[in-house]
Amino acid sequence: MADTVLYLVRHAESRPDFTLPEADWPLSERGHSQAQELVPVLSALKIDVLYSSPYVRAMDTIKPVAARLGIGIRVHDDLRERELSKHGLGDAFWPTVQRSWAERDFALQGCESYNDCQRRIVPAIHGIAAAHPGRTIALASHGNALAVYLEHVHGSFGYERWRAMRNPDLFRIAYGSAGARWDGVQMPTSVGVA
Repeated sequence: MADTVLYLVRHAESRPDFTLPEADWPLSERGHSQAQELVPVLSALKIDVLYSSPYVRAMDTIKPVAARLGIGIRVHDDLRERELSKHGLGDAFWPTVQRSWAERDFALQGCESYNDCQRRIVPAIHGIAAAHPGRTIALASHGNALAVYLEHVHGSFGYERWRAMRNPDLFRIAYGSAGARWDGVQMPTSVGVA
């Protein structure tokens, strides 16, 4: 049987709005343009199945390609972003994230550690691949959650690679008899990335 191919899509540029729950943060104007520019990129990959985090910015990143391909988006709660803070971190954002990569069980009260996120995101993505053998799947998610997954698959991914991720971004994972494989290369998106 042919490999199952999974394209991990980090959402387009968002517009953080601290008057809203993080799950409701919309795409920015530029992010909406990026989502449109992703349509030919993702369409060329012959996607059979689409999944998304329930967060608005992830859903809105792949809605245009779903419309072009005429397929629905399956929402999977475990593709959501890692919760780092309940109220925003301000100037403490980068040091907090860096610490969370160095100390895998560290989390602010009521939030999610690296290890907590890994226990959620890895089985979710593996389960999606297992549910669609031999198919080509795209799933829209978030930088921190996808980075945790990518490091699980390919140990070279870490804090610095996470910081270098783009909005949007695209990674190809192949699933075969040997499990998940990533070649360590970010795919070109051919869109104006943030």
